[in-house]
Amino acid sequence: MKSAMFMELYVFALTGAVLLISLTLCCSRIPESMIKIKSTIAALIDKYQVSDLTSGREIRMLERMEKKEIIYLSACDMVYFRKDFLMSAFGTFLTYGLLIENMKKV
Repeated sequence: MKSAMFMELYVFALTGAVLLISLTLCCSRIPESMIKIKSTIAALIDKYQVSDLTSGREIRMLERMEKKEIIYLSACDMVYFRKDFLMSAFGTFLTYGLLIENMKKV
């Protein structure tokens, strides 16, 4: 009975860890992609401002896209899903896990 309970606990912990890692990694790619897009747009603006063939409408549209803010996904503005969040989250889990384990021995 006790081993089944520990097995269930380990499965839930592993599932939670996999979900946390995959969610954080996917969410942290969004700002990186936006930065790449903004640098590409800046290069296009520089390229098209030199040539007289493009209309002002296209350049204005590119400038509007360049001014957009970078999006960081968060959980109610309490936790921002960036790669550094993974280290702090697993450090916290490890610390509390060690504290709970040491409390059992006392």
